[in-house]
Amino acid sequence: MTILGIDFYRLFLNADINLIYNLFINVFAIILILQTFELLNLSRYFIRNDKINGEILDEEKLNFDTNSSLIWDYNIIKSQYSNFNKSVRKIIDFFLIDQNFKKLLYANVLLSAILIVNNIITFFPINFIIIFLLIFIQLLISNRFGGSFNGASDSMIVLILISILFFESDEVANLFDVTIKSHLNQKLSFIYLTFNVCNSYFSAGLVKVKEKNWLKGLALRIFLKESIIESKLKNKILDLLKIDIISKCACIFIILWEISIIFVIFMPNYLMIYLTFGLIFHFSNYLLFGLNRFFLLWIITYPILLYTSIHYLSTLGMCVL
Repeated sequence: MTILGIDFYRLFLNADINLIYNLFINVFAIILILQTFELLNLSRYFIRNDKINGEILDEEKLNFDTNSSLIWDYNIIKSQYSNFNKSVRKIIDFFLIDQNFKKLLYANVLLSAILIVNNIITFFPINFIIIFLLIFIQLLISNRFGGSFNGASDSMIVLILISILFFESDEVANLFDVTIKSHLNQKLSFIYLTFNVCNSYFSAGLVKVKEKNWLKGLALRIFLKESIIESKLKNKILDLLKIDIISKCACIFIILWEISIIFVIFMPNYLMIYLTFGLIFHFSNYLLFGLNRFFLLWIITYPILLYTSIHYLSTLGMCVL
């Protein structure tokens, strides 16, 4: 399939897996840095006595000018760990208490930066260790917010890191003078990430099938009305969705598009069309709902999906068909 004069099928058919991986890991690390800086910028809303411009702000000044309590205040959320073993609670408290948690975010930035540098100019085979530490930090970050800040993107970051861990496992094998046959770890890494991305789309579509508002064509209209993002584009789309047939077709199309991933992943040419709609879908969500995390994290997995489909899954798809 040719898009903008580029034959993507032939491009990925002849592409080297290490080139795809290196580009992917560098872009992913940059996204991780940007998202961590976003958390640091928002730390005034979840860390007590934070300093802004040299001024120590008390809780009253941090409450969005309302009387509500601090968002994600650890003194409040730590009660969820009350049933944990005492030793485990101490470890969690150490890392998630306000100031230490901020240091954890800085460590996340530093490790991501080291990953980029070491991936470009390999000084030592330490990527495996860096990824392991990033997984540990990301799990702590996810626990701190309970999934309510980043939502599914929290899980996607962890899944991407695990897939990278698979890819980098040859570092550990080399330390013990063990050869991994036919770069099996690299194949498993790409297949693992592909499976989880496909599962995220298919599961989302399956949930929508069970929702009456999606089947009746009302869901998009409701979500757009509730969106805090105000724009001319949003208003124009809302006007279009007031036409029942358009609203219903749009909702059904999204359901079918999400569910169809389990079929098109075996057909690279159709997958390219699917991913083109995916790019439009996620960018629209970013513009209309401010979901920049979903846009960045899902889009960077598309080259992996396409490479995996062409090299590992298309033959299986032809056998089934």
